[in-house]
Amino acid sequence: MRLFPLFLLLSCYCISPMDLAYAQSIGASCTAAQEGNSACNVNGCYVCKSLVWTQQALIVGSATGTDCDTSHAGLLQWTGTGFQGCDGVGWSPLNTIKTGPDTFGFVDRIGLDQSTTITSNEIMLTGNFLNLTANCNGCTAISRNGIWGGVSVKGFVAGDTIAIKQVSSSYALTVKTAIVSIGSTTSSWNLTTRDDPCAVTNPTVGTVCFDGSVYAGLSPDGNVKMFAMPCDIGVSGTKNNCSGGTASLLKWGTQGVSTGYTSFNTGRANTIGLIANYRNYNDGIVMGVPAAQACANQTYGGHNDWYLPAASELQILYANYGSIGGFMTSENRFYVSSTENAAINVRFVRFYDGYSAATDKDTADIFPVRCVRR
Repeated sequence: MRLFPLFLLLSCYCISPMDLAYAQSIGASCTAAQEGNSACNVNGCYVCKSLVWTQQALIVGSATGTDCDTSHAGLLQWTGTGFQGCDGVGWSPLNTIKTGPDTFGFVDRIGLDQSTTITSNEIMLTGNFLNLTANCNGCTAISRNGIWGGVSVKGFVAGDTIAIKQVSSSYALTVKTAIVSIGSTTSSWNLTTRDDPCAVTNPTVGTVCFDGSVYAGLSPDGNVKMFAMPCDIGVSGTKNNCSGGTASLLKWGTQGVSTGYTSFNTGRANTIGLIANYRNYNDGIVMGVPAAQACANQTYGGHNDWYLPAASELQILYANYGSIGGFMTSENRFYVSSTENAAINVRFVRFYDGYSAATDKDTADIFPVRCVRR
């Protein structure tokens, strides 16, 4: 709200006829002797500044006869008993002009996707207030009369509209709140994300989780829920839309060395052990354990516990490959597991027909990799 302080009004004191004559229009010249003098007439109040009369506060003599509209917002007039101000809508006595709009509220939203920018409903502000700033904690933008700005927007008057934007939480079933203040009036707006569809006891195989991963079925390692990345290593995208990049065909490593990680069920333990003990091993062809390391390096969906599935876990992926999506099904591609078969070979599954056997650990250019987590 823009209030005209009393010292400004009092600065418009009585003047000589010569001053009044010079103050008939904005921009009229004044003399060096008049520098700093104030002058008021029926058109308003002026001050002599740098040899030019410059308008200050406008005071209209009568309370009737001057319309209050947007072109007159911020002006004062004398009613005969007191001053009143124009807020762009109507004249109000100064003692009724408030420091904030009437109470307002946005419509809370529920069942939203994670990390999504949401726009509120638009509200028209009411009440007697002038030229206030809207500030928002938790917003990404504020709109005044349909024009978007930052998180602090000036110039709100009665009759203006306001809307805000904020980003929903990155977590499932979580409330995120934005607080909007316009002068002395404050309002909150709550966004609630929906529950993760994979959080239920028995999700449907192929269900896309909030983090973008795909429910793949129950892992034989503890009979717990297992989730797959939607695309192979080297390819980006979402379920059934793995269109970015090219699949990385990786070797297993440790050719000729028996690592002892032969479990058909515990892919996570296999992966952790292989990396801990063989990440720097050079078998003469490759360094380390590339396939296992590639999964352990993933942070997809905000998780850092991805691993190379064991042979039985890989069979679960094959059994549900149509629902999970994104697999290579050509006859010459073999998905590698973290299950060592012998010192020279490793278990794989061909998704062309489900054929499972063992092949050399460092067989070139045949091993696509799909990572999982539990």
